[in-house]
Amino acid sequence: MAFQSVSGGLLIPMRMTSSSLSFVNVTLDAAAEKLAFILRVGKAGTIDKVGFLTANVATGDTMDIRLETVDLTNGEPTGTLLDTNSNGALVIGDGDDSTWLTTTLTTGPTVTEGQLIAVVIVNGSGGGNMSLRTAAFDRANFPYSSHFTTAWAILTNSRGPLCALEYSDGSYEHALGVWPVSALAAATFNNTDDPDHIGLKFKLPFPAKIGGVWIVVDPDANLEIVLYDSDGTTELSTVDLDVGPRNVNGRVAQLVALSSSVELSKDTFYRIVVRPTTATDVAIDYFDVNAVAIMDAMPGGQDFHYTTKKDAGWT
Repeated sequence: MAFQSVSGGLLIPMRMTSSSLSFVNVTLDAAAEKLAFILRVGKAGTIDKVGFLTANVATGDTMDIRLETVDLTNGEPTGTLLDTNSNGALVIGDGDDSTWLTTTLTTGPTVTEGQLIAVVIVNGSGGGNMSLRTAAFDRANFPYSSHFTTAWAILTNSRGPLCALEYSDGSYEHALGVWPVSALAAATFNNTDDPDHIGLKFKLPFPAKIGGVWIVVDPDANLEIVLYDSDGTTELSTVDLDVGPRNVNGRVAQLVALSSSVELSKDTFYRIVVRPTTATDVAIDYFDVNAVAIMDAMPGGQDFHYTTKKDAGWT
């Protein structure tokens, strides 16, 4: 069957709707304060573990990590567990800063694809003093986060869920709008550095045509966007990205059209990278996850990942 066109194309993976990547912290500093992530699960199965990210932990405590039902009237956690014992205790230590933490539930609940749930992190009776990360990657009405001090208050301004759900078979699945990110960073480099190519290695489970890319980049100097074939050397498309045409300085999302569409084979790895053309630095945002398996909780899964090179050798 010949390629069929979709007007306007499709973004794979979907573009984060915020202009840049950052965390927003939520503080828990009194007993029984809570942070909740309200989301719809990505697949059916039994959820065994919950992971999330700390920011700063001045005083740790024993936390109660819970999977709860959601009130369909106000959108808040109900306080009722999804299933008997669908919670687990987690000790957060003093100084467990910027740490990805995972707790095993006492009894993992069985969920259906798309089921509405709340991941609730409850401060312990000792009144730990800490802040936890939320994801300022998307501006979406759903999924969302909520904060309990004396009452629940839904968080706005791009403070989205940042967590991961591990199933009883050890697998992960992307829940739309939920980001299991353990670290954010920016690579600053130029054409004299090692590496001097940084970008994405990816493959698709179907043949497709690629007509453009989205990227979070700060082009303080001219650079090229290069699509490499599976051999890592053949340039299938090269686009000049000049420093002038942009509406704001800094590392923000840009949509870049290729000079012409390129056909991609199924189950074949390609690379699309930033290549600076001068000795002036440019910067590109990237993020990390705590374990390879958690990549499957990201759009694209383990088939979309970071790649670099200098001269001949790719990583």
